Amino acid sequence: MIWRLGLATAGLAGALALGACGGDGGGPKSATTIDQSQAAVVGEAAAGQIGSLANGLITFNSPPVGGLGGGFFAPQSVSGRFLAVTIGGRSPAMRRALAVLARAGTCNPTVTNSTDTDGDGIEDDNTITFSASNCTFLDTLTGTQVSVAGSVHIQDTDDANTFYGYAIGFSGFGVTLSDTSGQSPDLGYALTGSLGSDVGTGSATGTENLRSSFRVGTTTVFADAAVWTVSYAPASGTVDPLATQLPAGGIDVNGSYAFSGDAGSGNSESWSFGVRTNTSLQYDGSCTDDLSPFTSGTMDVYITANQTVGFTVAYGGCGAPVDVTAYIS
Repeated sequence: MIWRLGLATAGLAGALALGACGGDGGGPKSATTIDQSQAAVVGEAAAGQIGSLANGLITFNSPPVGGLGGGFFAPQSVSGRFLAVTIGGRSPAMRRALAVLARAGTCNPTVTNSTDTDGDGIEDDNTITFSASNCTFLDTLTGTQVSVAGSVHIQDTDDANTFYGYAIGFSGFGVTLSDTSGQSPDLGYALTGSLGSDVGTGSATGTENLRSSFRVGTTTVFADAAVWTVSYAPASGTVDPLATQLPAGGIDVNGSYAFSGDAGSGNSESWSFGVRTNTSLQYDGSCTDDLSPFTSGTMDVYITANQTVGFTVAYGGCGAPVDVTAYIS
């Protein structure tokens, strides 16, 4: 049973609640207002994604690490860890599912070219294809099956101006959790688009253009789209090309974010936001939390069509839950 793996989340429950509010019939309504409960759900989702993108930017030259498990998502797989962090930022449930695959060692997708010329763990130019036949695990104790499908293109983008960089593209990528007893509906997560990062001695940038959706059974309960840039500058000095992570510094986020909730009632709402940093998100080098790696900083997430309405996201410490506060100026 899916619930026995602890894969249902509070965020999913919140998304379902969103789907029951606002709008008339005919699909999601583009909202120009947001209340505190709605902002809490959307803000948590946005912050998790920014945290995962920033974490992929912060940690580089990642050496293989030990740990239990095998296959593509094993701890020693750099590419697998990048994908797990990216997916986990959007859905902790799916992150736990990938951890199950790693422990089982049953995910071995096909690859076109695993060459890694500079040995930094990012393949030169590789397309990884997942299917039910090469990336599925059935837990016979719980009756829960985890499967991955679709393709991921990974490319090393180092050049004369950067000493570390990568680009990742997702095509038809999805993770499905199925209760083989039929007592619980499938949980599905889909991801399309691209992300990447470039790290130089004086600065670093990360870009993201991703669309994701989460479904329960055949109903999409929420979907989002993130198009933003993350910029980093060290607090002092420069970045050491031989280090494995960036030194302490500030991170700024700018771009757009869209979110919609749909419980199948036909009266759910959707939002289109602008995103900007109020005070730089501070990273001090000691935080290893994948989803909330900042010690302080605030972001402003405002409704594009009504910029006096939105919410702020405040980071209060490494690994601490974000503080989301709705506002109407």
